[in-house]
Amino acid sequence: MPENRKARSKTILDSRRLMLSAPLQGKTGNDGKKIWASLYVTVFANTPFITVFTNDPDDRDNDGGRISAEISPVEFIGTLIDFERVIAGPDGKENKRQLCNVERDRNPAQGEKPAVRSAFCYGKDEDGIVWVALSAKGRPNIRFDFGYSRYHFLQHKAGEQYSKAEASQLFALGWIHLVRQFVTDLMRTEYEHPQPQNDGGGKNNRGRASTSAKSHYAEVEEDDIPY
Repeated sequence: MPENRKARSKTILDSRRLMLSAPLQGKTGNDGKKIWASLYVTVFANTPFITVFTNDPDDRDNDGGRISAEISPVEFIGTLIDFERVIAGPDGKENKRQLCNVERDRNPAQGEKPAVRSAFCYGKDEDGIVWVALSAKGRPNIRFDFGYSRYHFLQHKAGEQYSKAEASQLFALGWIHLVRQFVTDLMRTEYEHPQPQNDGGGKNNRGRASTSAKSHYAEVEEDDIPY
């Protein structure tokens, strides 16, 4: 890490109880057990990040198996609001969205589509199961489903257990509410005013300026998203 770059401190968002996990399809470790990927939300330099650690042995040479998306605060909260709308939508119909993190090109060719660095995908499938993913070209496509843990289940008054779809939608909303609260709390309590930029770059009401990438909703090729 460069000497002038501040290390990120651990926060409540680093708790494993807020981490999402998913098994890699068709792959096992040397001991024959499943290999699990993980998804974290963090805040660094006043900005939310979504990061997936694939833990895929074939992906280690790609940034150590890490896929990351930097998202401006307004777009991050707006995406969570839209995610809630997807969850509230009708069951029995595939419903998915993607927030694209694209390369910033100050002089793009006319009519040329922006290159997608990564895409935060979220949706509800035909069975009512809610999921998220962080996709990037040439990287493992890993879907993180919301559902019951091994230690709890919900039941109705008559004793009937909540269905997998009911539990998935409820627990996804719980994750959204906690992440929203912790991200906004951390941005308020750990805010640091940015240093002046040497290149004269500015910021506007479209979000945080960046020299590397920006997030927005965009038309992307179907191959760029996982599901």
